[in-house]
Amino acid sequence: TLDIEPLLGLILDQLAEIVDYRETVIYELISEGDDDGQPLAGTQEVRVLDYRGPLACGDVQATRFSLVEGLGLERTIRQRTPLIVADLQGDGPDERAWRAEALPAEQKLLEGSRSLLAVPLVAKDRVIGLLQIGNSVPGRLTRREADLAQALASHAAVAIENAQLYGKARELAALEERQRLARELHDSVTQTL
Repeated sequence: TLDIEPLLGLILDQLAEIVDYRETVIYELISEGDDDGQPLAGTQEVRVLDYRGPLACGDVQATRFSLVEGLGLERTIRQRTPLIVADLQGDGPDERAWRAEALPAEQKLLEGSRSLLAVPLVAKDRVIGLLQIGNSVPGRLTRREADLAQALASHAAVAIENAQLYGKARELAALEERQRLARELHDSVTQTL
């Protein structure tokens, strides 16, 4: 499908077939770029495109937050590598770092999860978002699940970008049609006068 809403649902349904999750989030990367299209430092934000989990989806879809340079999700985007946190409540250095670094909005989305996996969504060699997965069992999300999620994410990123481009093309076609009708109306009024 080229409609973004059903497409996001299909992606999350397929993800459930290959990776067990308590909740999952598809984030869209929003960033201001320089003339070359490269993101400017400190200007990246993410917003939730779709969510599955115990929270009300309508409340979650309004979530938007800035990515702080050097923290978990930002590193995942910059390095284009999966982020795996075995136990969000554990005492290891990665776990303590995640708790110290995670923003309140991100922690709210993962409330009740014990393990975390985040993979970048890359289309045309450009990161367009993130796929974040939470599981209630510590250590459940491993490198194997990261590889499976990454494989799905690479196909999902292309599908999401195509759907977004299709939506923009439809909007542009509607705008052009309105402009054409306005010209015709203007011309017919001018002739009548």
